[in-house]
Amino acid sequence: FTRILKRAYEAGNNGDNEPYYLVIEEITRGNAAAIFGDIFQLLDRKNGKSEYGITNNDIARKVYGKGHETDSVTLPDNLTILATMNTSDQNVFPLDNAFKRRWKLKMVDNKFTEEDTLKDEPVIIGNQKIRWEDFMAIVNDEILHKNQGMSSLEDKRLGKHFVNEYEIRDPRLFAEKVLMYLLNDAFRMNRESVFDIEKYPILEDLI
Repeated sequence: FTRILKRAYEAGNNGDNEPYYLVIEEITRGNAAAIFGDIFQLLDRKNGKSEYGITNNDIARKVYGKGHETDSVTLPDNLTILATMNTSDQNVFPLDNAFKRRWKLKMVDNKFTEEDTLKDEPVIIGNQKIRWEDFMAIVNDEILHKNQGMSSLEDKRLGKHFVNEYEIRDPRLFAEKVLMYLLNDAFRMNRESVFDIEKYPILEDLI
């Protein structure tokens, strides 16, 4: 963060209009508010610049140079912070509302486009073949239908990139990943509504 802030600050002072970006992948993999610390306050921005500054001697020294340790640290308008998060992942830190409202949020649709090469990959179950796009759509409808009232219901759905092309083409790999998830997570509270539990009482039998 400090390195990219320094580069953006120096570029702005030199009249360079090139934008700078800090990209954080899967921001909920850590306790984001705690990790950001006092930098959290800089996310309130007006016309691209931090509305409020912070006093942080270490950052100020690195960005502004020696002798400027007490200068107020702010985000310039040529620095953008981007972050991704996967709401379906488990055992991660949720973002609190105070932190979340300081970002512009955009949901990425869980829908296939014409450019997605996986959508037409055939899923082989027994002697049946079904396109991954169709399999995903049908199963996701069942997840929504059979889990009404469950918290984070939408996040239980299969994502279009839940599996890769190798896992789709290998029935064993597909079963190990997709069926295990459906049995032990998506339909954990009502397995019998989807799976033949008498015939396949445990995951090993199902696979």
